[in-house]
Amino acid sequence: MNKSILRKKYIELRKNIIDKEQKSREICRRLIKSDEYQNASVVGLYYSLSSEVSTIELIRYSLNNQKKVLLPKVEGDKLVFYEIKSFDDLMKSSFGVMEPLSGTVYDKEEIDLIVVPGVCFDKCLNRIGFGKGYYDRYLDGYDGDIIGICFEDQVSEEEIDISETDQKLKYVITEKNIYS
Repeated sequence: MNKSILRKKYIELRKNIIDKEQKSREICRRLIKSDEYQNASVVGLYYSLSSEVSTIELIRYSLNNQKKVLLPKVEGDKLVFYEIKSFDDLMKSSFGVMEPLSGTVYDKEEIDLIVVPGVCFDKCLNRIGFGKGYYDRYLDGYDGDIIGICFEDQVSEEEIDISETDQKLKYVITEKNIYS
């Protein structure tokens, strides 16, 4: 199935998932327990949209547990990861996404773990985002760990058709499974 059809299907599906808060807590708990998270000093996270796995408590937990927390900001056609010290360092962007106001920029080589959002994932560790390619371009050549988090309902039984620019994940973590 082509990406635009899958994207539409899973965006609609994600809107209708129930118990998002409870499922989000379980997904974040699984991520926090992972060796990749435990061993990471510098973590690239994202501030979730309302229909996504909530990352607010994950960000708070990371800030309170001596992790350097980086969040992405879209600048032109690329992502730039800035360190944040608190939620006061964020502002809503023109896309409606909470982004860092400013701060210290980190090169991707300095980031131990990047947690990525997505609209749809498969069991072969592929993902579909919103179609702009920001994460795939940023992650090109990245040697650290990449983990996708999503609700189990966002995992497609069909393998996603990928292009050569799409980046594979190390894991996909849901409230029910860890795909590796």
